[in-house]
Amino acid sequence: MRTNTIQTAIALLSMFTAAASSGCAAGAGDAEEGAGADGEGALVGEASQALTLCSDGIHSPSELCYSGPVEVLDVPNSGDAIAVGRLNAGTALDFVVASTLGDQIRIKLGNGSGGFPGAFQYTMGDGPTDVAIGDFNGDGLNDILATVIHEDRVRVRWGGGSPSWGSFSSFPVGDSPLKAAVGDLNGDGRDDVVTANGANSYTVRLGAAGGLGAPQGYASSGFNSNLRLADCDADGDLDLLYADGVDTDLTLKARKNNGAGAFGAPIALNLGVGSSGVAHSLTVGDWNEDGIQDVVVALSEHKMVRLLGAGGCAFGSKATAATGLNPVEIESADMNLDGNRDLVIAHHSTAEISIYLGHGNGNFSPPEVLATPDAVLDLGVGDFNSDGLPDIVFSGWSGAYLLASDP
Repeated sequence: MRTNTIQTAIALLSMFTAAASSGCAAGAGDAEEGAGADGEGALVGEASQALTLCSDGIHSPSELCYSGPVEVLDVPNSGDAIAVGRLNAGTALDFVVASTLGDQIRIKLGNGSGGFPGAFQYTMGDGPTDVAIGDFNGDGLNDILATVIHEDRVRVRWGGGSPSWGSFSSFPVGDSPLKAAVGDLNGDGRDDVVTANGANSYTVRLGAAGGLGAPQGYASSGFNSNLRLADCDADGDLDLLYADGVDTDLTLKARKNNGAGAFGAPIALNLGVGSSGVAHSLTVGDWNEDGIQDVVVALSEHKMVRLLGAGGCAFGSKATAATGLNPVEIESADMNLDGNRDLVIAHHSTAEISIYLGHGNGNFSPPEVLATPDAVLDLGVGDFNSDGLPDIVFSGWSGAYLLASDP
């Protein structure tokens, strides 16, 4: 029987650990969840400001206002992953949804005012689990890449102008690829890709004029369902960050880029979070505004852990907090335009999106929770209606939806 991405991840987890009993997340008053490390205080504490009423037509940093969610795409076989970018050389943001059960991607081209009149649909191999946008062959046109779990490959649909993505190529990676991250790793102007493979590895393939270069493999400790590319040592190159392992073995790892797209040995830090399942997702940002990249990891057992960067891809001061049930995706952006980076977390089990406003000191306000009409499987952030404010687009079991900023 075919499974979607979430079901596949659960099946892979069972290879490493017995299923934990279900339950509600710990409350904000729990010492384990609320206490920060090294005298920081609580990771999620009092609100940095009182949120004001919406719908007055005037934005202020003390409000989070959204209309919707509005369904902008029907996906009959579940929208397991979503990617946001500019696909047709325009200024408006577009998005792509991958359906693992449907073996396809669906593309929606934005008009810059919150509408998506352009629509395309393409097959994408046997079980696309993640989707990403980039110019891999350097022709100036954005391509669409998906990890294809049942083929141990990535498939790239090449941008052909017009717009169209009719031509495609497939490239082997590691076993059971689940996630992909895209960026220019070697400074040649082409996008490259790194895949997180469920069977204990990460694979790098550099963009090339004819497609993608030869694979480079890196071993890991198991259950690889997350990764990010970020410059954690401030040398101008994108480095690889991921969290692998299960429960007490959960470890954040950073591999430095040598500038040519090859990564060194991992710098490892055990997360020390006890029986917390696996790391579903992680995001990178400078939350304490010291010029060094920090990391927040979303854990399957309803927690997040924040590690402040210490420079050189090392991470030190740690704090944890409870989240809503099953935080499957986490993103970072300045959602209220106050100059501080915030967190946006998708909750699969409770059909919610939580926004944690950053204080600028590494800590966050309690979440503003947005109810959704569908379980949230993935999300992206961008200004789809050109009002200068971040919107949220997310995918679920039956479609994709837009939460548009509405001051």
